[in-house]
Amino acid sequence: MLFDSPIPARGGLVVVFEQWQYGNTTRAPADGISFFLTDGARRLTTPGAFGGSLGYAQKRPGGQPGAQFVPGVDGGYLGIGLDVLGEYFGDGEGRGNGCERRSPAGTFFRQTAPGPNIVTARGPGDGITGYCLLDATTTNKRTAGPWPSSLPGRLHGNLKKMPANVSPGRAERLLEPVKRIVRVAVSAGRDPVVTVDIDFQDDEGFERVLRFPAPEPIPDTFKFGFAASTGPLTDVQLIRRVVLRSKRQPEGS
Repeated sequence: MLFDSPIPARGGLVVVFEQWQYGNTTRAPADGISFFLTDGARRLTTPGAFGGSLGYAQKRPGGQPGAQFVPGVDGGYLGIGLDVLGEYFGDGEGRGNGCERRSPAGTFFRQTAPGPNIVTARGPGDGITGYCLLDATTTNKRTAGPWPSSLPGRLHGNLKKMPANVSPGRAERLLEPVKRIVRVAVSAGRDPVVTVDIDFQDDEGFERVLRFPAPEPIPDTFKFGFAASTGPLTDVQLIRRVVLRSKRQPEGS
């Protein structure tokens, strides 16, 4: 889903949405869902690479040096990956090409994803360059794995299959325990920060999972999008009830 109309950026932004990831028919679920912001001065008509890049970052399929890059989203500013499998956390397949800071998981392609059940933030990028790792919900930031998730709950739900001919009411009841509510915010003013909060439907309400400095400079306007991806491994991925609020920066500030 791509929203190709600019919205004010300098006064801060908050987006809240519901997400579901469930129903894999393979040995592991994959890949995940992304929410991303782009520079509002650029057209937003095509997502980035899919698979482990979650429709935001670039990708060199299979991590092969001779493979042609699939570019990331045009004018990318921030990509939040709700990464069930864990490839988005790693810089394998050419993610983060040209970045000084690299993923702790390294730049080589791993047959087993390095960081399952991790929320990962990637920063500005364009084409085949950038989309550098900014932060991730792992307790290990060193280059030697494993990289366990610090999330207080699971992004992926236990629902395996929706029954055939299920009524809308029953489908709603079956999906309720699988739902996660996500809130992403970019603050206004000097030294802006990005925060990510998730309600895991465990009676704890929203829990802060990431907080880090917003990439600067912040563009005057944003555009935004959602993407979801699979590959050899599969899953069902849904979003609903997207609410986005932004404010115009006061004159003279």
